[in-house]
Amino acid sequence: MRLWCDRFVQFGEVKHGVADTLSSAISEKDLRETYWPLVGAVHQLIEACEKRGEIQSGVHPEDVLTLLALLLRISPTSDGKAQIRRILALLFRGLGAEA
Repeated sequence: MRLWCDRFVQFGEVKHGVADTLSSAISEKDLRETYWPLVGAVHQLIEACEKRGEIQSGVHPEDVLTLLALLLRISPTSDGKAQIRRILALLFRGLGAEA
C-alpha cells in the first residue's frame, strides 16, 4: 500500500497544477469510470493490509484518496517532496502501520 501511495503521488507530480481544471470538468460518467474503480482498488489494498494486521481496521478508502489528492497540490520542489514524505509517514502512523 505504501508503494502504491508513493506511485500515486509521483504520478500526480506530472499532473501538478491541473487538478482544479480537471475537477471542474469531471462528469458523473467520469466518476463511474475512473473514480469508483480507484476507490475499489484502494479498498482492496486496505483489506489486504487489515487482514495481515499491518494497519488498523475501519479505514475508509475515500478518506485515503482525499488525503492523497491533497498531496497533489503540493509543489514538486525538493521542499515539497520532503513535505509529501512527512505527510505520507504521518498517514501510515495514523493507520497504525510500523515505520
